[in-house]
Amino acid sequence: MFGVHSTESLKWGCLLLLIVQTVAIVVLKRQSTTGVASDERYVASTAVFFSELFKFVCSLSMHAYTSPSIQSCFQELHKHLILDAKEFLKTGVPAALFTIQNNLLIMALTYLAVGKFQVLYQLKVPATAFVSSVLLGTRFGRNKMLAIAMLMVGSVLVVGHKAAYAVPTQSDNLSRGLMAVIPACFTSAFACVYMEKLLKDTTASLWMRNIQMSSWSLLISMIIMFVGSRDRIREEGILTGYNSTVWAVAYVNGIGGLIIAATMKYAGNILKCFASGLAIVLLYCVSVFYFQEIPLTLEATLGVVVTIMASYIYTSDVQTVPTQREQTPLLTKLEKEKTAV
Repeated sequence: MFGVHSTESLKWGCLLLLIVQTVAIVVLKRQSTTGVASDERYVASTAVFFSELFKFVCSLSMHAYTSPSIQSCFQELHKHLILDAKEFLKTGVPAALFTIQNNLLIMALTYLAVGKFQVLYQLKVPATAFVSSVLLGTRFGRNKMLAIAMLMVGSVLVVGHKAAYAVPTQSDNLSRGLMAVIPACFTSAFACVYMEKLLKDTTASLWMRNIQMSSWSLLISMIIMFVGSRDRIREEGILTGYNSTVWAVAYVNGIGGLIIAATMKYAGNILKCFASGLAIVLLYCVSVFYFQEIPLTLEATLGVVVTIMASYIYTSDVQTVPTQREQTPLLTKLEKEKTAV
């Protein structure tokens, strides 16, 4: 009885945390740059670095907490970080992509209103479908194809009304925002699909995989930070432009990956679907009534509704998983060819 109640509590707890985190991180990222002159803003790459640092510390803490003893904790770290160096190197690929994605998302939120960003970022769903089809051989039924088309329509409806109705802001720039959010969708898609394969092909725990990825992400984000903004950091310091909102961005972004992992474990696709849809609605309301960046128009509202419907149809259609014979994953083919050579 305890197991049933505890599982139900974890389901709804993860759902609530995912909704809060999704809304909070978008609002905080936008708030951290709104009304701040470009030469006084914090360096985006430093926020990504601190996010990865928070994630690493949280993952390491959870690994230590779930280990039977201190000795076994260090043995697992030694095994997966040193002895199994090949698997450790593989995690560098999604780590690099996630690091690039985080920098792109901060850039996108600098130039896009919150509501537009959240709906446009749903393009990561068809992007993930495309990458999954190419790399893992996943096939999709009619419902998911319909959902992908609906997502495209919903995104166009929200963005398409900009020219006639949008309220101009100091930093609003649709072209620059699209140049950041579209690559972010594809880096997210490839990283997620590649990470899915790594998780299925390993005995390492989810916390250990997060530790492996965070180790690479810390290194990569540090390189991006000092190479891309070396002069400014040298002159003004690594914490230039920081305030409580910026620290909140780093912390919430860092723990976001852990919340998503827990949601996938305890809640599943259907509850995640409702969380995603509710988050879109809340963020659209925030963009209209709080930031006042998007007027309340029928066209934009219809776009959000279509996007929510598409999200529900896509994630609730569970009869599209290919059988082993149907799968022709590119990654598997490449691995076999490499082994044959």
